[in-house]
Amino acid sequence: MNENIFETIDNYISNLLAPEDKALTDVIDSLDKENIPQMSVSPNQGGFKKTHLR
Repeated sequence: MNENIFETIDNYISNLLAPEDKALTDVIDSLDKENIPQMSVSPNQGGFKKTHLR
């Protein structure tokens, strides 16, 4: 089994359901700048949950 298959699928879902935008990257950058741990869900997890809850 290809070891990168999970990463490939994760990237596909991320780009399909929740592509990064400027607002998201700005938030991530500000968290890094302030040394605040990123305890949020990934964009693809949020997109999946949003789809799941519809």
